[in-house]
Amino acid sequence: MYRGFFDESNRNPLEVSFILAGWLATVEKWERFSEAWQECLAKPPRLEYFKGSELGTMLYQNSNADREAKKVSLAKIISGHGLRGYIATVPHQLLNRKPEKLKKLMGTKIYDWAFIALIPTVVIDHLERGERSRIDFIFDGCTELRSCIASYERQRNEWPPSMQAVSGTVIPGDDRELAGLQAADLLAGEHSTYLKERRKSLAYSQFDGLSMTCFGAYPPKALDRFLSYAREVYERAEFVKWMTIILKEHGLTMTDIGNAVRNGGWSSMYEAAKFNSAMDAILRADPAKVKAEVDAEIRANVEERKARGERKRGRKPSPRRSTSGAGRASGGKD
Repeated sequence: MYRGFFDESNRNPLEVSFILAGWLATVEKWERFSEAWQECLAKPPRLEYFKGSELGTMLYQNSNADREAKKVSLAKIISGHGLRGYIATVPHQLLNRKPEKLKKLMGTKIYDWAFIALIPTVVIDHLERGERSRIDFIFDGCTELRSCIASYERQRNEWPPSMQAVSGTVIPGDDRELAGLQAADLLAGEHSTYLKERRKSLAYSQFDGLSMTCFGAYPPKALDRFLSYAREVYERAEFVKWMTIILKEHGLTMTDIGNAVRNGGWSSMYEAAKFNSAMDAILRADPAKVKAEVDAEIRANVEERKARGERKRGRKPSPRRSTSGAGRASGGKD
């Protein structure tokens, strides 16, 4: 039985590439590794667990040299147990064009495509090495993982029998408790530094003698076209929604405009003046203001529907949040 532990790095879209990396080994080797890892953590400077993003805080009284030395010591534990490494990278720019409203859809998040590429790569490499033991996967827990696991379980049924036979379960884990996830965190962090500085740190160099598979994961080109189209559709829908808000503020509706078109003009100078004033406001529109006002209107409608539902069920409506003041003025993120 084999087990793989994987963690991510470079979630910030300003980074060049997202990273999902980790290690594979037999269960028996992981047991020996975990004991050695804990012994190394307990040596000065002592750590309860390893997490690269928290290392500076946990060892704040120590120098940078001490922190780097600790990483080197832990990296030597990894290299000494002959773990097999895998690193998937996905360029952030590939999914930067997705509409905000699609952010929860499986396949539109950078993590999804690293995950989708990683498991088959590990499984195929495993088979090509002549291995036939099952692999169970443990990923550091995150919001994207549930939908990724569901996708994996569906896709696995369509894989060749040889791949299905060795593809085990995928579950989340806690990198503060599992030594394997802490080792994956170290690999992902060191590869992130390597991508930025184009040179290996002393800790990363400890892995030179290990089997390492580093590959790029890319969504299909059709996805980029779909996201571009979806973005345009949502932007147009938001603009139309905002335009109806402006028309309403000027005492007009889309029906009034339709009637004017059918009748060949406005019924009065007053109606025409209202329309011209509304068009001036629309043409001077600030995109940030458009989004803020549309979002405020949507939130107001959601709260109103929720209140109506509570009244129908005989419950007292929850206090309604203000959406016409701070929400419309800020134009910030939800």
